[in-house]
This record gives sequence, C-alpha cells and structure tokens, in this order.
Amino acid sequence: MLVFMTISTLLNLESSKITSYFYSTYFVLSFIFFTSIACKLFSVEDYLRLLKALFVIYFIGLLLGQLYVKLNLFAPLAGYSSHLPHGRFGTLIEDGRYRYYSLSSEPSYAAFIVIVIYYSLVKMQASNYSLLIRENLALFLMLIYMILFFQSAFGIILLGTMVASYLGFNKRAVLVYLVFFCALILISFFKLDVQAIDRVLSIVQKLDIQNLHSLAQVDFTDYFRLAPVLHYVK
Repeated sequence: MLVFMTISTLLNLESSKITSYFYSTYFVLSFIFFTSIACKLFSVEDYLRLLKALFVIYFIGLLLGQLYVKLNLFAPLAGYSSHLPHGRFGTLIEDGRYRYYSLSSEPSYAAFIVIVIYYSLVKMQASNYSLLIRENLALFLMLIYMILFFQSAFGIILLGTMVASYLGFNKRAVLVYLVFFCALILISFFKLDVQAIDRVLSIVQKLDIQNLHSLAQVDFTDYFRLAPVLHYVK
C-alpha cells in the first residue's frame, strides 16, 4: 500500500497534496510498528482480552454519554459548529436529536470500531463460536444497543453485512433476514423515531442500484464513504 501511494503521488504530483501523502504514510507505518510489537509481546489470549476490554469501554462510554444527557448536563463545547454542537462524553445534537459516539470522534466511526472489534473477537476464537451463543450473545446485544444509539446508517449497513457474511444464505439465514426485513417494515409503519434505520430505509427506497453514485442525492454522508471506492473501481 505504501509503495502504491508513493507511485500514485509521484505520477500525479500536480494534483496531489503532499500533506495527505505524509498523513497516510503515518497510518501505514504506525500499523507496521504496532503490529510488530503486538506479535512479539501479545499472545492470542492477550489480544482477545484487549479487544473485549475495548469493546466494554466503548459500551461504558455510551452509557456515560446517555447519563450525561439524561441529567440535563449537556452543554455545547467550544470549537464546534453551532449547527452541530458537541458535548462531553461523546455526545452531539443533530436535527434536534441526541447522537452518541463514545470514545470515537463521530458516530459512524464509533459504529465501525465496535463492529470490527466484535467481528475480530468472533473470528479469533479457536472454537469458532456462533455469533449468538455464550459470551458472544451478551456482546452481540451490547453491539446492537450501541449501533442503535450511535444512530449511524453506516453502522446499520455494516452490521447487516457482518451478520450476512457469517450466516451465509442457507434456510436458517434466509429466515433471519426475513425477520430483520419485517422488523424494518414495522418500524417504518409505526413511525418509530430511529434515525439510523429511517436513513437505511430511505436508501433502500430511493437508491438507483444501476447508478450507485445516486446515493449522493439520497444520503451524502454514506456516499462520502462509498464514493472513493466507486471511483477507484472505475
């Protein structure tokens, strides 16, 4: 990846930003540095314990943010736009509703982080446990809770993708998908105030599957994450 970025920057020097190149290089080198240390110092069990600790800390961060709002302590912090005020403990107000992001910098990143942590925990288990048995069930329920209150459409889509990648498309899996689809319909029918699910339903209804760039008019924040991939494929 580092070689690719270097060659691409040199070939497109006039349209490239050198600060972006060094910023990206920092992440690649950091990954190499930390993984080399982790491989030397951590066992698989250590790594799993670390992932569980991070997952639980993110959950606790969300609960603290909710308590902060519940106690009417929310106050906008300096340095943020007045149209999108942020408070302490990973809280913000968007369109008159509270959203949470725990220890991350914004809700979609928080959703991505906790989903990847959970997926890694399941995949790293030697006995290949199911998503929904033993300790994994408790963690999965915590994950659902976090995704719902992060209010991230990106998180909902990622969660569905993760479950689909694990269950596949056998009879049992299709039943799960049908139940999930029916739940979305019920939420839409009863007009429940779940912003992230409303955004996913809007994407499903309005997206032109033959032109994925049409997502820009449906939900730009999600398109913002998909657009680079679409342009790279083209």
